[in-house]
Amino acid sequence: MIPWEINSLADQFVMSQEKANLKAGLEEEEEVTDVVCMESHLRDGEMMEVEVGRHNVLLVSCDGVYSAISNQCTHYGAPLSKGVLSGHRVRCPWHGSCFNVKNGDLEEYPGIDCLPCHKVKVENSKVYVSVKKKIQGQPKRLKWMGARDQEVFHTVMVLGGGAASLSCAETLRQENYRGRIIMVSRDDLLPYDKTRLSKVMNAESDSLLMRRMEFFHKYDIEVWLRKESMSIDTNKKTVTFDDGLIQNYDQILIAT
Repeated sequence: MIPWEINSLADQFVMSQEKANLKAGLEEEEEVTDVVCMESHLRDGEMMEVEVGRHNVLLVSCDGVYSAISNQCTHYGAPLSKGVLSGHRVRCPWHGSCFNVKNGDLEEYPGIDCLPCHKVKVENSKVYVSVKKKIQGQPKRLKWMGARDQEVFHTVMVLGGGAASLSCAETLRQENYRGRIIMVSRDDLLPYDKTRLSKVMNAESDSLLMRRMEFFHKYDIEVWLRKESMSIDTNKKTVTFDDGLIQNYDQILIAT
């Protein structure tokens, strides 16, 4: 967190009174709003950790504009306020996941989820942050994703069951690709977090999964496990597997 100090007892009094006034009618509001600092406490290019209700928030000043996102990295919950701010991006101090501070979108892995973004308002030199009550305590956000249209016969095949393959499949649905997606892995498990393997030696396999099967069903992403590709015919656009199956594709990503 970027250190800052309240300049005077008067500032403390103003902020405490403002918070008390705002909290008086929370039950009637859809949002929780708090005064988190004075405008002078955060210079351009700086960030700080603040609390709004029960939500831990990262407040950022960038190009003269304030923005606020959840402060917990979606990978393992590291405090992003301890990370590195570079332009519009903040990088996690633990494993390097990167997020856009303007909208909370994930820009670099190993995290897979985005961050909630919160409203910021500056009024009378005080900085207000509003958090929707329904997302308090939920530090992750999933981008909108479409589903398959059975009338679309275009097929994308993704060979490999790791993070790159998962990212490809999710991005296609986020971009409203309506065709068939087939993700093929020779592993017994769905895509799993390999980072965790070096941290928790006795981790249960279920705890390693990046997405559960319900997720793939919901967004119509076919996952073929324990299946290995033996050859690819790029002229015929077919893949031959170890069990003799020959599958057609329109586009293919090899991420093994």
